[in-house]
Amino acid sequence: MLLKNPAFSLVAILTLALGIGANTAVFSVVDKVLLRPLPYPEPERLVTLTMRTTQRDQMVALTPVEYYFWLQNSRVFDAFSVTSGAAYNVMTDEGTQNLDGIRVTSAFFSAIGVQPVLGRGFLAEEDRPGAPPVIVLSYGVWRDFYGSASDAVGRSVLLNDKNYTIVGVLPDGFTFAGAPRAVYAPLMLVPDPKDRGRNYTAVARLKRGVTIETAQADTDRVYQEFLTAYPDYKSREVIGFGLTSYQNLVTDNIHPLLNVLLAAVGAVLLIACANVANLLLSRAAARRKEIVIRAALGAGTGRILRQLFVESLVLSAVAGIVGVLLAFWGVDILVAMNPTLNSRAAGATLDTRVFIFSAIVSLATGLFFGLSGALHARRIDPNETLKAAGTHGHNPQHRRLSNVLVVFEVALAMLLLVSASLLMMTFYRLQAIRVGFNTENLLAVELPMLSERYKTAAAVDRFERQLRESVKSIPGVLSVATASGAPLVRTLNYTASIEGQSQSRPFYIEYRSVSLEYFETVGIRISRGRSFVPTDTESSLPVVLINERLARRFPADVDPLGQRLTLAKGAPHEEAPREIVGIVSDVSDRPPGAPVASTVYVLRLQTTDGFNQLANQIFNSACLIRTAASVDISRQLRDALVRIDPRMPIARIRTIREIASGSIRQQESNMFLMSVFAGAALLLTVVGLYGVLSYQVVQRTREIGVRVALGASGGQILRIVLKRGMILAGLGIVTGIGAALGFTRLLAGLLYGVTPANPWIYIVTGLLLSAVAFLASYIPARRATRIDPLVALRYE
Repeated sequence: MLLKNPAFSLVAILTLALGIGANTAVFSVVDKVLLRPLPYPEPERLVTLTMRTTQRDQMVALTPVEYYFWLQNSRVFDAFSVTSGAAYNVMTDEGTQNLDGIRVTSAFFSAIGVQPVLGRGFLAEEDRPGAPPVIVLSYGVWRDFYGSASDAVGRSVLLNDKNYTIVGVLPDGFTFAGAPRAVYAPLMLVPDPKDRGRNYTAVARLKRGVTIETAQADTDRVYQEFLTAYPDYKSREVIGFGLTSYQNLVTDNIHPLLNVLLAAVGAVLLIACANVANLLLSRAAARRKEIVIRAALGAGTGRILRQLFVESLVLSAVAGIVGVLLAFWGVDILVAMNPTLNSRAAGATLDTRVFIFSAIVSLATGLFFGLSGALHARRIDPNETLKAAGTHGHNPQHRRLSNVLVVFEVALAMLLLVSASLLMMTFYRLQAIRVGFNTENLLAVELPMLSERYKTAAAVDRFERQLRESVKSIPGVLSVATASGAPLVRTLNYTASIEGQSQSRPFYIEYRSVSLEYFETVGIRISRGRSFVPTDTESSLPVVLINERLARRFPADVDPLGQRLTLAKGAPHEEAPREIVGIVSDVSDRPPGAPVASTVYVLRLQTTDGFNQLANQIFNSACLIRTAASVDISRQLRDALVRIDPRMPIARIRTIREIASGSIRQQESNMFLMSVFAGAALLLTVVGLYGVLSYQVVQRTREIGVRVALGASGGQILRIVLKRGMILAGLGIVTGIGAALGFTRLLAGLLYGVTPANPWIYIVTGLLLSAVAFLASYIPARRATRIDPLVALRYE
């Protein structure tokens, strides 16, 4: 029966395949990221700490003092560890390579539940300052750098110009923090009460049999004891520490997006099912005589229903196979397009679980749209049908069901179009945000200053001075500057306090170390005061420039110029007070839409060794190059670097525009994916509305012929058909607005500069959908005006 109607079968299969394929692709990613447990033994026992505030719980990093206090006083953990990111330069035959690094405390491998397959993990005495440096290699590093040699354990390797002994190799497939090729080293924390930096993420393994409620009660006890021991840590906003599964930490920022995508592709699938259900209703009307003859020949109702359901299931099964084939490409596209998914969903494949999901979806869709044809078949009266053998009347119940399905499709399309429009508006608003300087023809060369040779600020300054002089000689280069980090990229977070203001509490600032030419090269405006000058040297009075955001922290009657700031107040690396000599315009250093941070700029020559070492461990330094035009100078840059320091690798070369666009790439991806789903929904809805009205025009051929014979004009016939189509579309739009108001609450965390209930979005989207519905209705309406009454009255 399906082969006898190839056009119908092809349209139905492709429509369903689109919906099933999209759902299968998104589910495979959801399964990989959210549903599957972490790839560690007994992952349900892995937890991390959160900060419970008066407003909401938030993920938190610990200070060294907090870590040691929990380690010594908690009673519910088999192992308690903290981790921090790092990086290592390693020399190879091809030159220096930059490797991901993860610094961990000695209990890390016990906490995560994975032990090295060669050698061992870290001993407690190796996690103390001054201990001989040791490392554990990931399987990928061991394979790529040592050819999987079993005698690699015990060898010495030069990392960051320092000799480390390899003590272990981790199992194949082990990944932590999204770094499959990484070097693990002891963290060697010192529990200094002055160190208030929250830079270490907790990973703990609960004892067997301990529930999360029991563990939380113990955490509350430890927190109260901690405040008794360290009352200075008490805060009005913080009410305690909470426990959450480590999987929540891993998936926290991707959960809302995947929920939205899953709901969106589900809506597309429902629209596809409604479309095919309408196709089957139309086809069932044409098969009325066939079904009556089968009944007359002895087929019972059950047998006829079985046949119709089998045909529906065959359609959905074939569509499921085609949809799975489409999903193979869909998964790769989905992961490649979305930067947040890149590290989390890498390796997402269509495995047995996904195939089972696809089979269930195919079965459910077959039953869903097959039900409409079965219900229609049950209502066929053989006697009435045979009496009406010479007519082609319409069935009111059939028409009502078709109309309901069209309204359902339009409502879902409206929901997806509103969601896509909100994300488009978010992307537009983020693009319109000014970054605070000219990004045209500005290049950032990121350099990992990890070598022991660059431990002091003076050594960094000597290297960068040579680099600036060498790069200036490259044709097309207008100016060059160096800094502790590229603009628009976060850098070291410090505390600061205003000297002479007893009411001033320490506050957090972004600390940027820059060369003399920085503001001129980047194009940052000096609002008041002066920039750095050549007379500002390491032996002169320490000075600092601040941004306008930080200047607003001063009382209205106090001029920030001439005031003194103390950086890292109370910390082991506290700096001498610095005089504020200038105020510069605000520059974004966080994702667009986030508040601008209070920022201080310190001259490279006057940077302390303490800051220099901290920054080098975590961030890449940057050489910023302003060129006369968009030219490729990467080869000349590498040649210049080789002449100065052959062992210095280049981490990345990017234009500032690439950095700026990369910061909103996530929003661009969200917008694109939702727009694709909304476009598919709109196309399917238009096809569905057009198909229903076209079929209803055919069903009403005799009625239209009678109307024309009695004097109805072409305009009147046109209005009758258009009115029916626009009423269906209007009902769908109104229903869709109500559904969208509820659904778009899921989008709230993905929006910026626009509210989920923005009325203009709903008005414009409603008008767009109305216009498309009008066009879909107009073609069948025009066809109705061309019906010849003589032909219509002789019809069949």
